[in-house]
Formats: sequence, structure tokens, C-alpha cells
Amino acid sequence: GAIGLAAGHKAAEAKRKVVQTFREADDSSRYQAAMSDLTAGEMRSRMDQAVTLGPEKGVKPLDILHAQQTLAGRGVKKEFVEPFTEQLTDYARAMNTGMKEAATTLETILFSTSQHMETAGEARKAMQRQIDIAVKAAKVGGLDDIDIQMGAKFGAATGHTGGFRNETIFG
Repeated sequence: GAIGLAAGHKAAEAKRKVVQTFREADDSSRYQAAMSDLTAGEMRSRMDQAVTLGPEKGVKPLDILHAQQTLAGRGVKKEFVEPFTEQLTDYARAMNTGMKEAATTLETILFSTSQHMETAGEARKAMQRQIDIAVKAAKVGGLDDIDIQMGAKFGAATGHTGGFRNETIFG
């Protein structure tokens, strides 16, 4: 009686959560496709990245999709979204922040300092370099992700225009 009712309630709640997660993943995937003019193959690649990279790096696949969506929404070239997302997992874990926040911070650093990238390989290398600089600055200066993000937003472009390298701006 009561045990069966409780088990049925738990099963219904679990089903609701699965449906909600699927719906969010589907919405994120469709939004990215519309924003970035993705082909079916590119959409599948993004979803595959979320499903494989998430558990591999200890991040929820839905958080991977949200990071991809954040990058796409901020105008990152569609060819760079997946390499950037892969690198973001390291930053998010090192800084103890969410994937969406990590995406916003690192995209701000890269584009406010006019990092030149033509290929996905260059994008991956540039992102890794910025992650190394940002994490080092945070650890040395006792900063968190918001501090790094605000420093990039309000100081990186000016410092870069003034001829300073990112190592100097954030170091």
C-alpha cells in the first residue's frame, strides 16, 4: 500500500525530471542551431560533445550545452564553440564556477584583447593560454571568476590597446 504509493511517486518525479532535462537540452540545441545556422551534423556534434565531455570532465551534459549556447549567443564563430567549450571545463573546475559563467568570462578576455584566431586549433590554443593566465592571476591575487570577468570587461581592452600583453594585464 503505502510503500507502493511512495515508490510510484518517486518514479513519477524521476520521470518528470528526465523529461525536463531532455526538454532543456532540446531547447538549447535548437536555439544554438537557429543562432549559428548549424547543420544537422553540427547539431549532432554539439550534442555528442555534451554527452561525452560532460561525464569525462565531471560536468553535467546540460551545463555543456548551456556553455555552448552562451558562446554562440555572444557571437563566437561556430567552428570555435566546441574547442572553446572543451577548454572551458578546465577553467570552470579550477575556478569553482559554472560553465555559463566560465564561457562569459573567457569569451570576454579573448575578444576584449583582440586575440587573432583563424582555425579551431588556434582557437583551442588561444583559449588554453587565456585560461592559464586567468587561473594564475586568480590564484596569485585571491580572485574569483567575477573578479577576472570584471577585470577583463573593464580593463583588458584598454590595457591591450595600450600595448600591454595579457600576462601583464592579468598577472
